[in-house]
Amino acid sequence: MKYTFFDVETANNKQSSICSIGYIVLENNQIIGEGYHLVKPEPFYMDYFNTQIHGITKEMVEKEPTFDVVWEKIKPHFNDTTLVAHFAQFDTRCLRDVLDAYHIEYPNAQYTCTYTLARRGVKGLFNYKLDTLAQYYGIQFSHHNALEDTKACYEVMMNVLKDNHLEDIEELHKLLKVQKGVIKPNGEWKGTKSLCLNHKDNRIDIASIQPTVEVIDENNHYLCAWGMII
Repeated sequence: MKYTFFDVETANNKQSSICSIGYIVLENNQIIGEGYHLVKPEPFYMDYFNTQIHGITKEMVEKEPTFDVVWEKIKPHFNDTTLVAHFAQFDTRCLRDVLDAYHIEYPNAQYTCTYTLARRGVKGLFNYKLDTLAQYYGIQFSHHNALEDTKACYEVMMNVLKDNHLEDIEELHKLLKVQKGVIKPNGEWKGTKSLCLNHKDNRIDIASIQPTVEVIDENNHYLCAWGMII
């Protein structure tokens, strides 16, 4: 099986505005390649907020190739594969939008999400952001660098496998009941929302919460305004 871990950074609030992309290719459980590219974004302007996050400035990318040129170099790694990203809803949407911007056919690929897999396979964390998981697993990385984030995503996947006593990513999906999203060459892009946002099994059922006392002490200073102890 082939998996392409990847991450993108954007220049502004348009999701087509990829200004960097990093990727790692895993085949038969071996890393066979990796890459990092700065990209002149579409549309070409840099929001201050985005630059503050990833440190990429207009001067750094104004002479870099546009995404359609970069895509010609990297598309073999994104075709006939399973794409893997952390919170894949964002990265795959960016990829879709930039391909649409340049009228490029979508790759033939499925995709999955280490955020979803970690939420279902690692219990007890306050949240499942990439930096939180990296701290939990002792992964050192420079956050919001596309290649560094990609490497952290890969390490998270390997650790979630280990925690669930597995070596195969497909078996992990079966165990955790996570269904991959699907990208088809005819432009269909299915599964993003159901893949990344369906966490019913991790939610607290408020209706099932039962009080542990029969009488509420009204003198308790922790009594909230509407009569519930917090």
